[in-house]
Amino acid sequence: MATRVSIIFAFVALTSLCAAARADVALRSQRRNVLVRVTPPSGWAGPGHDVRPSYDSFGWSHGQDPTASYLSIRFDPYTDEPGDRHSADDIVIHYNSTPPAKIREQLKREFAHPELERIATLRVAGQSVRVYGIYIPGGDHSYVAEVVRAGTVIFIELLSPTRRKLERHRDMFLSFVRSLHVDT
Repeated sequence: MATRVSIIFAFVALTSLCAAARADVALRSQRRNVLVRVTPPSGWAGPGHDVRPSYDSFGWSHGQDPTASYLSIRFDPYTDEPGDRHSADDIVIHYNSTPPAKIREQLKREFAHPELERIATLRVAGQSVRVYGIYIPGGDHSYVAEVVRAGTVIFIELLSPTRRKLERHRDMFLSFVRSLHVDT
C-alpha cells in the first residue's frame, strides 16, 4: 500500500513539474538575436510582439482599457547616448548602475514630481538586478528592471494607471523578473 501511495505521489509531483516547465515561454528578439525564457503571469493575455527599427518587445495585458496594466520585455541595444533629449544634461538610465540620485534628476527633466523607490535587488541571469518603482503623479506608474547581456539591454516593465493597482501586482512582477533566463 505504501508503495502505491509513493508511486501516485511521484506521478502527481512529476505531472506538476512538467506543467510548470510548460508554462515557460521562449521569446526571441528579432532585432538583437537574443533568446529569453520567462514564466508569464497567470490570467494575463499575451504575449504580443512588436518590432521597431531599433528594438523589439513582447507584452502581456491584464484588464480592459483604460485601466489595464501592461507587462513588457523590450530588447534594446546597449548605449550611453540619450535618444530624445529634453535638456543638454539628459542621460541614459541604466537601472543597475546609474545612481538613484541621477535617475531622479533625469526623471525630473521629463515629468513633474516623479517618485523613485527601490523595490528589491534580485539575482537574475547571473546578475544583480535592481528593481525600481517609478510613480508619476497624474500619469502611469511602473516597476522596472533590466538585464544586460552581450550588448543588449533586456528591459522589463510593468505599467499601471494607478499606484494602488501597480502595488497589487508587485509580487507577480518580482516573480516574473526572477523567472527570466537568457540563452546565449
